[in-house]
Amino acid sequence: MRSIRRSLATIVVFFLCVFSAALYAQTALQTFASADGAFQFKYPELLVRCTQQTQAEGNPGLWIPADSCESYTPVRDYPGSQGNRTLVCFAYPKDKFKDYDTFEAAAFSVAEVNGALTQKQCLSGSPDWVIDPRGSGKIADINYEKFKVFEVDGVGMGHILDGKVYRNFHRNTCYELSIRMTSTNPGVFDRPPKELTQKDWDEVSDRLKQALDSFRFLK
Repeated sequence: MRSIRRSLATIVVFFLCVFSAALYAQTALQTFASADGAFQFKYPELLVRCTQQTQAEGNPGLWIPADSCESYTPVRDYPGSQGNRTLVCFAYPKDKFKDYDTFEAAAFSVAEVNGALTQKQCLSGSPDWVIDPRGSGKIADINYEKFKVFEVDGVGMGHILDGKVYRNFHRNTCYELSIRMTSTNPGVFDRPPKELTQKDWDEVSDRLKQALDSFRFLK
């Protein structure tokens, strides 16, 4: 009897895994290709395209829609000592978790690091980052290209950043792919806040990772 129960349980787990994989595979994907034809990736259609508003010279513009694309700690790498320039950014829609107190923003972005003129400079990371050494220094293979991984985090003014950055020096250009997620520290609320579960965070991360995993250079 026990063996029959174990077999039934195994069959149920198998079909649940197959069903989950099928749902993941069936998620409608769109293709983004850079204007210069340098790279492309596929992203779930539920993600929101972030665009930067034009501002006076020297003043960075807000990214819109602001509710999904902006947070206290940016979910894109911002221009710092290395002169980063975000080429494209897609964010997880805020309205999916609009009733949750701690969720701020989450996005996948591709940037060009103009200040990193050599492979060594590119793969050394940025002095502006707070790097977690436990998840940094590894090499990730994304469609046959090697990217150096940096795990970045930070806590400030009650806000939390959790991110992974991938760098590759390709055709004399330093490319930076990143997934960054920001949240508000639950401890700053006067009452118990409504928080995302680990399953919710995994859903956000999985959708952004679809874009990351499909990234490829076209030339």
